[in-house]
Amino acid sequence: MLIVAVGQPLLADDLWWHLGMGASYLDHPPPLSEDPILFAAQLPPRPSAWLAEVMLHGVVSISGFHGLRVAHVLGVLGLLAIVWSLAGRISQRPAVASVATLLFLTTAAYRLVQLRPHLFTIVAALILYRLLIEPRSGPSPGRIAWATVLVALWANLHAGFLLAPLLVLAAIGGEGGDFMLRRATQRPATGQRLLRLTTAFAIVALAPLLNPVGLEAYLVYLQAGIQTPELRLVSDEWAPTQLLQFPKTRLPPSWLTWGSVWALLIATGLIGMRELREWCQRVVTAPPRRVDPSLLALAVVGLVAVLGAVRFSWMLTFPILLCAQALPSDTGKKGSGGWAWLPAGVAIVLLLSFPRLGAWPMVSQILPVNLAGYAQPYVPSKYYGHAFWMLRDSEVEGRLFASYSISSFASYWLTPRLRMFLNGSLNVPQEVMDDYAAVRVGRGTKEGESLIELLDRHRIDFFFGTGLPTYAVKGRPSYYTTALLDGAPGWIPIFRNMRSSLFLRDVPRNAANLDRVARYYAEEGLPFDRVTGFDAAAVIAQARSWAREHGLIPINIERQIAVASEAADSPARRVALEKLGSVYAALGLRDRLVKVDARQLEGAPEHLGALRRSIWIQLRLGDFEAARRAADRLEATDHDDLYSMDLVRVARMGESLSREEIASLRVLTRSQGENALVGYLPPAPLMSRESDRDADGPDLQGRGSP
Repeated sequence: MLIVAVGQPLLADDLWWHLGMGASYLDHPPPLSEDPILFAAQLPPRPSAWLAEVMLHGVVSISGFHGLRVAHVLGVLGLLAIVWSLAGRISQRPAVASVATLLFLTTAAYRLVQLRPHLFTIVAALILYRLLIEPRSGPSPGRIAWATVLVALWANLHAGFLLAPLLVLAAIGGEGGDFMLRRATQRPATGQRLLRLTTAFAIVALAPLLNPVGLEAYLVYLQAGIQTPELRLVSDEWAPTQLLQFPKTRLPPSWLTWGSVWALLIATGLIGMRELREWCQRVVTAPPRRVDPSLLALAVVGLVAVLGAVRFSWMLTFPILLCAQALPSDTGKKGSGGWAWLPAGVAIVLLLSFPRLGAWPMVSQILPVNLAGYAQPYVPSKYYGHAFWMLRDSEVEGRLFASYSISSFASYWLTPRLRMFLNGSLNVPQEVMDDYAAVRVGRGTKEGESLIELLDRHRIDFFFGTGLPTYAVKGRPSYYTTALLDGAPGWIPIFRNMRSSLFLRDVPRNAANLDRVARYYAEEGLPFDRVTGFDAAAVIAQARSWAREHGLIPINIERQIAVASEAADSPARRVALEKLGSVYAALGLRDRLVKVDARQLEGAPEHLGALRRSIWIQLRLGDFEAARRAADRLEATDHDDLYSMDLVRVARMGESLSREEIASLRVLTRSQGENALVGYLPPAPLMSRESDRDADGPDLQGRGSP
């Protein structure tokens, strides 16, 4: 089941900016003097994953996105084989090894389905354990040599290479503690392993210097506390595991991972207490050891890591291996009493709980429901593909403000013509992160600064708005920016559909971009006014097929209009009017929305959806008196509906509302928004980054300049 999720259309947003960096490194080997993707970068990009990025881009260039998906599946299968091998060697029981692998799979699932360079870190860390820490007599010179090569590669594949010396250091700590607690006559064997691990640590710590920036690879971590912005955008990655708080729905850690952390924490504590007691007894009896003190130290490190950030859930591998080693030798064997059924019992619990309590609801939420969807290389609708491909096909240039995920996607598809405000690399100062958060709610960050002034401060040329005007779910913030620049002075709408919008800053430096947009629509045979911009109503009227293909209207719009136009009131007519009302609201078609809701209220005077939209549209039209009258009517209809009462409160604020506050207002319930999207054609994926029009793109220098 999880392998199906691993092989699904490319899922990770960050993969795209890694692919974009891989393309840049092929043109200009690291280190680069400036960030080729971000115009607001605080530093040149750190080439900590340059080799992985080049490899990922190489796979796409040779075998396409489907080849990358196959490589991802094979890589995860190889990783599972490594875990099974380690658990099998440490427990000497296939049943225990299989359950350990299953536990790793269920707790690390959210990380495994994301194809990013961090997968190299997981593989490298486990191979490093196999080479240096697993041998109870200590690593041989040959193993140390192989580990040196591994870590040197690791330092060019992912920034997680710092784990290499840390893991070896933890092993030294565990072995050193055992050495100190042993009697002098029992120390020679322990001392030999300790000496070999110390030698390995010294060499492994130097191996990462074999990278394009040398010692700076380490200095990055020393600078991180000062220069790395807050990680609010990646709560699924850096959020700590809160043991005393229940997990949130559809956010990591899953209930299964959370429960596994608790179980492994308790098990590791009990094993540690048992070992400490036996260490004390060894002063007299010195029984043979079963648990490796170095592995015990690694288990503690793994638990500390996952408590610090949920992204390190894969490091539960070490406490899992510790438990596999500490189990009685007859576990899983017939005739061993209750221990015989332990592996089977754990496996049953994991298999039954994973679909509901594990990461499956998160990793499968955009899993295609049919083979045609699964055959796609990626899901363009996730990145609002209709608007996105318009930016690409029109060949515009400059600076783009878009959401985190869209900017990461654009880092591969739209560079170097367009450069991003930020992306998953987060190579921006804290000020940029603060400005990003402010723009998404329609305000500035400085004293008295407006949204437009903030965008101008960063010389933004294009604004990519997204979302439906649906009410946010409690505890799950959402952003509605599609209409944020509607009517904004100095901004021209250049595209609009149900879920997205594009705006161009109307300043002299963008005269050539306006020409490109006008030429694009002329070639498409569509109306476009260089002053007022894209007119969704005119496009729907003159080019209905194009409007369908680009997400403006549903495929059955004629049927909806026909039913809505029937003279007699009926349930079908009300449904059609509700559908059209939601569509016209999302598209900002004010005149059509007023007419549709007027017809709805003729047949159903207390229709909540139409009453809400009547307030919403009057506010957007600037008729505050009409909005207050509509609010009185809605209040008289339903005092208990929270959405309605919130809209009534806003309507009575009237003239005190800013343009941005009005543009950010929501009016659709979640079910209305979902129903409005039924019947829309999804955007088609592109199979290649290259095209004739992109072959001679402009030089990277000066992007976004006047």
